[in-house]
Amino acid sequence: MDLLRQRLIVCHSLVAFASYLDSLTTGAEATKKRFWNDVGLEKRGSTYVVTLDKRPLKTPSGKVLALPENKSMMASLIAAEWDHQEKLLKPHALPADYPPQLERLQAEHWDPLLEWARKTYDVEINKAESLLFSAQPEATKEKFRQVIGRFDQWQLAALERATYTTKSFIIGLALVVKHLTVEQAALAATVEVCSQIERWGEVEDSASLQAASMIGSDYSCSLQHTM
Repeated sequence: MDLLRQRLIVCHSLVAFASYLDSLTTGAEATKKRFWNDVGLEKRGSTYVVTLDKRPLKTPSGKVLALPENKSMMASLIAAEWDHQEKLLKPHALPADYPPQLERLQAEHWDPLLEWARKTYDVEINKAESLLFSAQPEATKEKFRQVIGRFDQWQLAALERATYTTKSFIIGLALVVKHLTVEQAALAATVEVCSQIERWGEVEDSASLQAASMIGSDYSCSLQHTM
């Protein structure tokens, strides 16, 4: 899983400058061309920053992509990915960009869920503004520990299964306390996949199999909770 996360971050970095391309080039086709000559890696304080012609790599939100100093290998991989790009940047070579389909699905399925959790449990939940992990306040983690501490064995078993399946504690919690249906939980957990399907089309059988597997797992969580 750590290797997968590292690879996703590397892929994300390839399009971190997508929003900056228009300001450096003109024309629809020009934005697809490599616009930098040299790729660098700089140590800035306690972080590493990848640079293109001495300009720092930025996220789509305009923030400098700074990696912790204990992620020097990751920073080197990101720099290498940018350096290995050829004359043209092709859309299919940038699989982890931030398309409007993904933004829309996140706003539709994730934002209301986060707002529900904040209001229901009176907690602060940080929303990541970069490609890296966003830590949550200790008070928030303690509140959720208390919530889980009141669960019976069936709820705990269902929460463990739901969290493992959806890769999200909030989605798993919402399913266990019946804020989400099984179908809603499955949709919330697969927004990235759904956005890619909307953009590039569906590989026959693969998405439907994944959805069926997700729903089946979530349904078993629901059954455990109701037993």
